[in-house]
Amino acid sequence: MAITTNIMTVTEVRDLTINDINFDVNLLLDEWIASAQLGTIRPLLGDDFYDALIATVSSYTTLIDNYLKYIIAYKTLIIALPFIHIHIFSGGIRIPSNEFGSSGSSKERSELARNCEMISETYIKEMKRYLTDNLSSYPLYASQITTIRKGGLIF
Repeated sequence: MAITTNIMTVTEVRDLTINDINFDVNLLLDEWIASAQLGTIRPLLGDDFYDALIATVSSYTTLIDNYLKYIIAYKTLIIALPFIHIHIFSGGIRIPSNEFGSSGSSKERSELARNCEMISETYIKEMKRYLTDNLSSYPLYASQITTIRKGGLIF
């Protein structure tokens, strides 16, 4: 049983983050999307808002399509990068290579992960601005902010 409902597919992750339409989406796992979604979106929105969003995805299309999918996609790519770079198989691990080029280095992979993190953080900031500017449309987010402020933390 899944612990959450993914709000995007592996194909959407590829289409938003990887500029190669031939990239094998089988290298991306739904579990990585779930991990990115639960580890990033739930804490940002709070449990009540997150649960409401998952229960009625169609009610939040602007938020999902303009912000959450980008955040989740880039966070998913960060999770996937080591597994794409190093393949795990029954005989151990290996770095794949082909006749047309060499595999990127760990330094290059780290740089790509940092860039993905910067992009996701930009979308997080813009999402917070959007939600704050539209609190009347997102009362569960408004209650999340109020609860945090009462606890001594301010966004």
